[in-house]
Formats: sequence, C-alpha cells, structure tokens
Amino acid sequence: MEKSLAVFEGKEIRKVWHQEEWWFVVEDIISVLTDSKDSKQYINKMRQRDDQLSQGWVQLVHTLAVPTLGGSQQMNCSNTEGIFRIIQSIPSSKTEPLKLWLAKVGYERVQEIQDPELAQKRMKELYKAKGYSEDWIEKRVRGIAIRDELTDEWKKRDVGTEREYAILENARWLRTKCGVNNNSSHFLFRKLANRYESRRFPANRNHRSQKFCN
Repeated sequence: MEKSLAVFEGKEIRKVWHQEEWWFVVEDIISVLTDSKDSKQYINKMRQRDDQLSQGWVQLVHTLAVPTLGGSQQMNCSNTEGIFRIIQSIPSSKTEPLKLWLAKVGYERVQEIQDPELAQKRMKELYKAKGYSEDWIEKRVRGIAIRDELTDEWKKRDVGTEREYAILENARWLRTKCGVNNNSSHFLFRKLANRYESRRFPANRNHRSQKFCN
C-alpha cells in the first residue's frame, strides 16, 4: 500500500497505477483542497454548480481498485489531466501548488521505473522520518518486494481486470495479514489462481501452480 500513498501538505492522497499513469482518489483531492469533512457532498454541490464538469464527469472519473489497509476498495479516481479539470471548479489557494505537486509525482514515477532502487530509497526515507526503526523498515520493504513479485506474476497469468485483481489481492490479504485460511477463502484463492494457470498452459489443463495454491 505504501506506493499507493502520497503526501501533499501533510495530508495523504491515495493513488493507483493504471494505464501507465497515476490515478488519484478524487475525494482525497477534494479533502486537501477544501478541508471539507464531507468530500462526497462537496463533489455533488460542485457538479451542480458546474454543468460542463458534471456532463464530462464519466470521462474524467473512473472507478478503480485502490489498495487500502483492509484490502482493495473500489474508489472514484482521475488521472492528472482529469484532476486539473476538476480543480478548476474549486476556489482554493492550494490549486496551483497541487498542480506542481501532481507534476512532481508523475516525474518521480518515471524516475522510479528507470531506477527501481530509487523507489525503495524514498520509501525508507519516508519511514525513517516517521520514526520507525531500521529493523522495522527493512522488514516492511522486503514484504512489499515479495508482494510486488506476486502481483507481477498475476499479470503474467492474464489477471486482466481491476475486479479480478481486487479479488486475488483481498484473498492474499486475508491469508497473510489476518490469518484467515478457512475453506471458503482458500477455495476462492485456488479457483482464481488455477484459472489463470490454465490460461498460461492451455495444452495441459491439469497443470497447477504450487506457488499460489499450497
């Protein structure tokens, strides 16, 4: 989840990598710009004030699976271009700093793709600034690396939709974070993993990956 969080002026904004760019949770953007306690209500009123924004909302905002502490959740997200359009309807002195921040986040992502170790370095610096111990930080970084390897493997096995990814992520979270390993969650995890395994090895339907299903 750590890669899915960014901080603007001390407030967290959730984000998800989708279609080769960052998409940001719209409610989080509204919250940091307006200090509103009810972002959904603010969005509704904003769309009522701005007819053009309301008409183009479905093109600007997509529902995506966003990693959270409780597993992936479906949230309204928009890319940088969409956020720029949305904040035009928000009277706030923070809009210009936010635009610069969005550009910086996008540039940092390009750097991290070119140099994956840079992402780990930034993550460690963030945790260190928060006061976590070196041992805790190393364990956290290793855990994230393992999870990334797993999700990369899912992509190789044609986990193609946000919903399918969210199901697998939630099943993984239940088994590893919560210790939930009951028959229903285990069956769901096996069923989905085996489905993608059969896609990868269509000539051998009986082949099953021990990596996912043990």
